[in-house]
Formats: sequence, structure tokens, C-alpha cells
Amino acid sequence: LSIHNISHFDVTNVTVKAEIQTPSARHTLLEETPLQIPSFVAGKAKDYIVQYTVAEFGMHVLVCTSNYTRYDGEKKMLRKYYKFQVEKPFTIKNRNFLLEDQLFCEVQILNSMKAPLYLSSVSFCPASKLQVVDLNLPPEEKETSELFVSGLFCMNSGNSRSYIYRLSSTASSSSSSSSSSSSSFSSSSTNVMFLRNLERLGAVEIEWRSTLGEKAKQSFDILQKKNVESQRDLEVSLSQVPEVVVAETPFTLECTISNLSKTAISPRLLFVKSKMTGVMINGLSGQSLGAIPPYSAKKIPLNLFPLLPGVQKISGVRIENQGQKYDFDDLLQVFVENPRVD
Repeated sequence: LSIHNISHFDVTNVTVKAEIQTPSARHTLLEETPLQIPSFVAGKAKDYIVQYTVAEFGMHVLVCTSNYTRYDGEKKMLRKYYKFQVEKPFTIKNRNFLLEDQLFCEVQILNSMKAPLYLSSVSFCPASKLQVVDLNLPPEEKETSELFVSGLFCMNSGNSRSYIYRLSSTASSSSSSSSSSSSSFSSSSTNVMFLRNLERLGAVEIEWRSTLGEKAKQSFDILQKKNVESQRDLEVSLSQVPEVVVAETPFTLECTISNLSKTAISPRLLFVKSKMTGVMINGLSGQSLGAIPPYSAKKIPLNLFPLLPGVQKISGVRIENQGQKYDFDDLLQVFVENPRVD
């Protein structure tokens, strides 16, 4: 800020005040009293440097006010307004995938500015009772791409970049050392329910530089959207996949039906043929699984018959419990090889 006395006479009792008005608050950046500026000589100027960390988006107004007394004793006030818009530099999107008792979070960062931005650091700060593993590999030292300038990642306007993080409950690490399989499953189910019911997963902190080299830092909250599937009390998973799956050759997987509710259930296992594609399920549809206690699981063999080679998904499993139907249409993907020809 620069204050100029453009008159031909000195002024006294000068006060200078600078404030910034944000969408939610008003902050004082500078305040000079008459004791600090008892007299201001004609034709002279006084400069100030004020600093403010922008933490909000939207319209900002810099308000500069100066009070002074003329040579004839008349008191005057000068006030100037400088408006500027603070835009969001990034658009943040996230997708979450729950796999057993771990949550994989994909964060997409898009440059919504008209000029390039240079990322220097992207980190994930998990919410309380969560731990995070960064699954993003840093660029190799031999990276010669023009996108990297002195260790900074250049994001042109409209470009995006994705980061993946693995989140888990801090209680899951302690439960993994338990020797009892039943207590281990109970802890795992509790962790799954904890992850499903979370709204705030944490925050992504981004540090970057502008085209002029100015440093900036911003934190963005990462939320988890609720959907009907995330409220399920039943979960189905497949395991023990053979190393080699050959078309037109039957194979067997282990199917685990987990009860994630607080009450016992007696579900039925059904197979929906219309939802099966390259792999058919071979078995009796509608069989009762018996009682499954709360936070427990039952394992059964699932016989499959692959029809087509290539990457095929296993689908068509339906669990029915007390009139409610739960469809599991993309449980697993397997690579099916062509039949061997002797």
C-alpha cells in the first residue's frame, strides 16, 4: 500500500488502516495511529507491505482508510475499496472402494484455473481412528517428461491427476495379531461397519506454485457418499482362486457369507442365471445356509463352469433374508484360458 500527500500543505494526525473483508469475516491487516504519523509532509509518500493468507473462496474486498487533519484544522477521511475474486484453483473428486476391512480412496485433482499450476506436494491426512498408506509411487529420478520441472508436476488448465490411498481402522492392526479366528472375524466385521459409516475420511493437502513462482497451500476435505449398498448387513466374498482357470473346465472357489448385523440371520443362497455371463454357477439355487450369528460368517464351496476365455466376471449371486434380496453382480474377475489342444 502506498499513501501519497498530493496537496501543497502538510497534514497532521494521520491514521492508516487496511482491512480485508472475506465472505465470512473482516480482518485487520494494518493500523497506524496519529502517534506513529504525527505529520505528513506535502508531496511525500509512505509505503506499507501487508500480508494475508487467503483461506476462503469468493469475493474479497480490501478496504483502505486514512484519517487526517488539514492545515486549517478541518478533519478529513479518505476510503478506497479494492475488490477481487478468489477462485478455486482445483476441483477435487473422490471415489471410494471398500475391500474387506480396507477402504481404497481415489482422489482426482483437476486444475480449474486458466493458467498452469505446478504441484509440489500432495498428502492425505486421515481422520481420527484412521491410518493411511500412500500407494502413489513418486516419479523416477530419470523422469524426462516435460511435465516435471525441478521436481514440480506441471498441470495445464483442465488437466487432472489421480492419487490412491489405502485407509483402514487403527483398531484393525491390533486385531490382526489375535489368535482366535472367531474374534478376528468379529473385529474385522466391526472395522468394516466403521469404515462404511464414516462421512469424513480426512483431508488432502496440496502445495503448489503459480506460473510466477508464488507458493500456495490448500486443504480439501474428503467425504464418503452414502449409498444403499454401503448399508448392507450382508457381505459375500470369494477366495482361493486357482492359479489356472481353463474354459469348459469346472473349478471351485470358497464363498464366504458374512453377517455384519447385530442379530442372527438365516439366509438362503440363490443363483440368478440371467446375470451370469462368461462363468456359470453350478449348484442348487435356493438352498438354506442355516443360522449365522451376529458378526460371524459361513463358508461354502461354490462350483463354477467357465464358458468363454478372457477376463470374465463372476456374478449372479443373490442372498435372501427375511424377504430382502441382496444381489452381488461383480464379486470377482478371473482370467480364463483357452482349452489346451493336445
